[in-house]
Amino acid sequence: RVSSNGTNPVVVMIDDAVVPSAGCTLILNKEVASNGANVPSSYTFYVKSGDVYYGFDDQGNVVSDANPIAVNVVPGTSVQLTGLPSGDYTVTEERSGIEVAGYSLNVTGETTVTLNDADPSTATGSVSIVNTYNPLPGSLTIVKQLGEGAPASAGSMTYSFTVTGPNGYSNTVSVVGAGSVTIDNLQPGSYVVTENTTDAYINGYQLTAEGNGVTVSVTAGNNSTVTVTNNYAETTVATEETTTTTTEATTVPSAEATVATTTAPTEVTTTTTVITTEATTTTSQDSASVLGAARESTEDTTTAASETTAVATPTSTPATSDNTSNVARTGESRVSVTAVVAVVLMAAGTVVLVARKKICSGKI
Repeated sequence: RVSSNGTNPVVVMIDDAVVPSAGCTLILNKEVASNGANVPSSYTFYVKSGDVYYGFDDQGNVVSDANPIAVNVVPGTSVQLTGLPSGDYTVTEERSGIEVAGYSLNVTGETTVTLNDADPSTATGSVSIVNTYNPLPGSLTIVKQLGEGAPASAGSMTYSFTVTGPNGYSNTVSVVGAGSVTIDNLQPGSYVVTENTTDAYINGYQLTAEGNGVTVSVTAGNNSTVTVTNNYAETTVATEETTTTTTEATTVPSAEATVATTTAPTEVTTTTTVITTEATTTTSQDSASVLGAARESTEDTTTAASETTAVATPTSTPATSDNTSNVARTGESRVSVTAVVAVVLMAAGTVVLVARKKICSGKI
């Protein structure tokens, strides 16, 4: 640089400055494929030829130094280093600070360029470094839980789930009983988890699947969890067996219910029945004879009842003799009534038979 100080010109020399007349130019390009990542606003390049680094000073002049000189480049733009001497130039990018959480980083384009100012075709070189960010795959865990009302058979059933997501993603997974399953390598985005409840039904139970059909967000490099709980409510009420006991009511005559007199009335009734049968078949006797026989039968029956009572109560104490006599008298009364009814019926039958016989013989 030349300036005047009065009448004498002053020449100022700048160390390490590249003489523009060297003629070599290196163009640095920066490209970024973010794919949704929040990328840095600028990137740092290093340009080295041999043991010397090249870059810019604060005024934008091209300088060189034995230590690395950072050359900052904004994505989508380029910078030029001009006036470089001929030689091989290696261009690299600083990795620190350019990573994005949840994304993988792939850097391409770092290379070595040969510049030669004597050859116009190689006097200018260009390097393009491309940073591609890809979201790290996420994962999704489906947890199957069984409610308190679930029967024992629910623990061995297979539950299937359909998972749908970005770009037409669809996958079906299954869980046996209460457990979980994890799906890896999922592109970040929204996923819908739907249980196939048809296969989860159990006969006699109503199924309610909590968390079924929910939408869950899967983020890059992270695991998301969705829980589906199957609640089973019994729909049939257990029927208790009811045993109905039918009691046959047996009418027991009061005389038969009395201790020590049960046998006597039974024998008396049998005797009366025999007499009644014989009287019925004796159709040739007149009514007076029948009535006489009935009286005799009644007296015999009364005597038999008294004897039976006496035999049945030999072990009875004197204190119970009055009760025994009352029972005997009750038995006598019943036998007498039975005999009278039987005699009346026999007499009526005899009259009818006689009347019919006379009609048939023409006497009436």
